[in-house]
Amino acid sequence: MKTRPWLLKSIIIVLLALVLFWAVFFIFIDKAQKDNMPNGISLMPVEVNELYPSWIYYEAQPGETINTSFFVWNGYEEIAEITLGALDSQEEATLEDFQIKTTEDEQVEIGEWAQIPIIATTIESRTSEEIPLQIVIPEDAELDTYLGAVYANYVSETSLDSPYKMVLQNGLRVIINVTDSPREVNAVGTNLWTLPQLSLTYFSVSVIITLGGFLSLLLVYRSTQS
Repeated sequence: MKTRPWLLKSIIIVLLALVLFWAVFFIFIDKAQKDNMPNGISLMPVEVNELYPSWIYYEAQPGETINTSFFVWNGYEEIAEITLGALDSQEEATLEDFQIKTTEDEQVEIGEWAQIPIIATTIESRTSEEIPLQIVIPEDAELDTYLGAVYANYVSETSLDSPYKMVLQNGLRVIINVTDSPREVNAVGTNLWTLPQLSLTYFSVSVIITLGGFLSLLLVYRSTQS
């Protein structure tokens, strides 16, 4: 018995409706996520640790190398040109009263140990870029907790069209506990800044599954016609 022609049309209509649904769903979720992101330039660790989830925190031994990364988010409506670097904290700085040195000061700890291969980058509006970060702890580093920061310099959006550019700086704290018995710092979840990429993956997989189902049904339909 042959399948009726209206059956194939119904299958095509349903599958096209599913593709349209996933497309609208993705656009809505992606927009909602980006609307909840901060304005301006912001920095956030990729690996969210359990002790200081908003900062970069590791425990390590002298001579150890830490490989990690952080996000730089551009919440402006314009493309942002970013300059990156690392700085020591002031000698009297504490977690409660955190102060960092300037780029003109001598860097002997975090500012010296941190290596950022990307020192300048351009980030599109409402997007983020993951920046690799390597921290090389000297063999002769004293056992202590070291404070510092990675930073991003950028031109204020309000002065983009002005002959006098206002350069702003935003930073992300880096805390390294140098100890003989370092504990493994456990990640507690996925940083929210990765969710737009996850939603895109989810949409792509959904479309592939939908198209796969369409091709399977098409093959079944053709087999019934033979």
